[in-house]
Amino acid sequence: MWRVLLVVLFVGLDWSLVSISVSACDTAPANIVGWWPGDGNPNDIIGTNNGTLKGGATVTNAGLVGQCFSFDGTNGYVQIPDSPSLRPTNLTVEAWVKFSSLNSSHTANAGHQYIVFKQNPLSSNFEGYGLGKDRAPNGVVTNLAGDVLYYNVTSADGTKTAEVDSTVIVTTNVWYHVAGVRGPNFLQLYVNGQLQGQVSVNFPQSYGNLPVYFGTSGESYWDGKLAGQLDEVSIYNRALSASEIAAIYNAGASGKCKGSSNIGNAPVITNPPASLAVVVSNTATFTVGVSGDAPLNYQWYFNATNAVGLNTNLLVLSNVTATNAGSYSVIITNGSGSATSTPALLAVSYPPVITNQPVGLAVVVSNNATFTVEVTGDAPLNYQWYFNVTNAVGLNSNVLVLGNVTAINAGNYSVIITNASGNATSAPAVLAVSYPPVITNEPVGVAVVVSNTATFSVGASGDAPLNYQWYFNATNAVGLNTNVLTLSDVTETNVGSYNVIITNES
Repeated sequence: MWRVLLVVLFVGLDWSLVSISVSACDTAPANIVGWWPGDGNPNDIIGTNNGTLKGGATVTNAGLVGQCFSFDGTNGYVQIPDSPSLRPTNLTVEAWVKFSSLNSSHTANAGHQYIVFKQNPLSSNFEGYGLGKDRAPNGVVTNLAGDVLYYNVTSADGTKTAEVDSTVIVTTNVWYHVAGVRGPNFLQLYVNGQLQGQVSVNFPQSYGNLPVYFGTSGESYWDGKLAGQLDEVSIYNRALSASEIAAIYNAGASGKCKGSSNIGNAPVITNPPASLAVVVSNTATFTVGVSGDAPLNYQWYFNATNAVGLNTNLLVLSNVTATNAGSYSVIITNGSGSATSTPALLAVSYPPVITNQPVGLAVVVSNNATFTVEVTGDAPLNYQWYFNVTNAVGLNSNVLVLGNVTAINAGNYSVIITNASGNATSAPAVLAVSYPPVITNEPVGVAVVVSNTATFSVGASGDAPLNYQWYFNATNAVGLNTNVLTLSDVTETNVGSYNVIITNES
């Protein structure tokens, strides 16, 4: 900002030395993301966050700088649709305001009037950021009595509020420049270029998806309409310095410079971020191409509200999981304006992962064998079972059932599971088919002369080793572990029935 002292000397009757002080406009500070001068319309001359006049609000009256917004204190307000650029992590809200009345239509405290307001997701302690006027001591922290300006923010859970109130007592029909500043860990309020106070803030900004309002909270249950005029409303995505705020105030009626030579080349997105599909645990990288005057400042957002990423045209997300899936956008700003990208979607895919391997089985011949595999991953999951690695068997199911198994079914069984993101191969599970004893030739009865030898034999098949136990009259164990029972030198005591039980591990 600069001033010129113009000195003119007139010579003649009753003329004297005349001094005129002329103030030039102040170059708009960098990182301005919204600027509503109210010059005949409610449009944003920096970005695309154009407002709408509601309830009879107008933009035709003379303001401090050009024309301005006018509000009747009963119905009028301005509504600006929500956008990521209006939810900065750090911010400054500044404007000129003149009250026509200190009272207005309200459901909040008497004398409460909203100047600029953005709601968080709550219905009480709902200030995302709020710049306004209130009447002390209506809950404001000042020790003064009267109408004061304030700036406040509230935590996401509504349990913490930071507020700064002015030491200046405001009155009607006076233009005030007011600036609320939210830094990384502090909150400040300036009135007419002078710091009114500062408090610490230990919680992040919290925003909902409701509009930004001028002159109202937008909520009937707690509202105070602005009665008066509002001019040159501006929002920045950083904390302005004391000198920057003082320069805007000192520019007075000349305001911030709006000429193209001042505003320069605002950011223009030449290559928007592209949507990605990334396998879980891999890295996702979003890129944006931008033209515009340096320095360009980047703020990436996840699902429109969560600030992520560094100040670069690249957003790199490492080791992604399902919690990273969603939309990503970026707001690029410089001293001349801002640009907001279209959302790019990140889809995180899950390839098959085997959580329970098929288990080896030992099955008796002619019975059924059932193999099961348990898998996680994106549906649909496709299963292909294999016998001895190369022979495809089984249906497209996580269960393989083999009916009436024989020796030809014995071997290794594995399964390959696939989906759109990849595949997984199980460890082999071994099927062993066992054969229990089967008598092929029954023992035959014999008649033997006393003192001779009697021989019984049995024919059997089955998995070796086969174990034989002969019995006399069903209960008396006799004989060796052999398929042949030999009785020598028989007598009447050997007369009776003989049978054999054959066993193996099956």
